[in-house]
Amino acid sequence: MNDFRDLKAIAEACQQHQTLRFMPSHGALYIRNDNGIVFDVHQNRSFPEFMAQNKDYADLILAASPSIILALIAENERLQDCEDVLRQLASYVGAGGYNAPEVDPEVFARKILDGINILNDPLAQLVIEKGERIAQLKAECEALRNAAVKVIEMNRQHAKDQYGDAEKAESWSCVTVLRAAIGNGEQS
Repeated sequence: MNDFRDLKAIAEACQQHQTLRFMPSHGALYIRNDNGIVFDVHQNRSFPEFMAQNKDYADLILAASPSIILALIAENERLQDCEDVLRQLASYVGAGGYNAPEVDPEVFARKILDGINILNDPLAQLVIEKGERIAQLKAECEALRNAAVKVIEMNRQHAKDQYGDAEKAESWSCVTVLRAAIGNGEQS
């Protein structure tokens, strides 16, 4: 397997399939899904030392679900990216005199800061993305708040038209819940 590509492709293909489970039957142990037996775990009592070993392998097969394998590969790729950035930083700092007998402190300090900035670029991008998401959520909340105010006003108008008193709507549960949700009153 080259760089986990084959394993990742297999895990992605299996992700859509039914999950596996143990099925003991008449002294035998099977790993199966709803479509049938996938593996027969050899449980020959003549070889007890292999029974435990085979059960361990069966446990491994069940524990290594496609989602677990894909998560481990993703974490490995993330760590590889971090290692690459650290290698770039070390290379950048080491270039141009880090190993020289005399290192100009100002040049060295600038190289360290430049290297740190290289590391900060992905963090800055993450902050920007999170800021955009926060702004989007705030806009959605404001739209919901405005819709709630409109619903309250519609209920007040209905109460006025139906009963001659808009204040009657204030006792309706939909109005009290909406007011509580938008922060204009207490929900009981």
